[in-house]
Amino acid sequence: MAQGSELHPLQQAFAELGAAQCGYCTPGILLTAEALLAENPAPGRDEIRAALAGNLCRCTGYTKILESVELAALRMATGSGGAAVESGRSR
Repeated sequence: MAQGSELHPLQQAFAELGAAQCGYCTPGILLTAEALLAENPAPGRDEIRAALAGNLCRCTGYTKILESVELAALRMATGSGGAAVESGRSR
C-alpha cells in the first residue's frame, strides 16, 4: 500500500487515530478498506461496517477503525493524502 516511505492515506489515518493496536488484524482490515474505497470512494458508516464485517479485532472496539476509514476516504477525495485534515465525518 505504501509508496516507498509515503504511507497510503489509510495507513496514515490508522496511525494517527490509533486504529491499530496489536497489529494482528490490521493488514486484513487495511486491504479490505482499500478494496472498499476503490469501489466506493465515499462510503457511509454502515457501508464501511458491512465491508469490514469479516474482520475480527479484539483490541479497538472498531470505532477508531471506522473513523480511520472515513478520514482516509475524505483525504483521498480531497487529494490531501496523509496531511492532517479536520474531518466532518458523519456517524
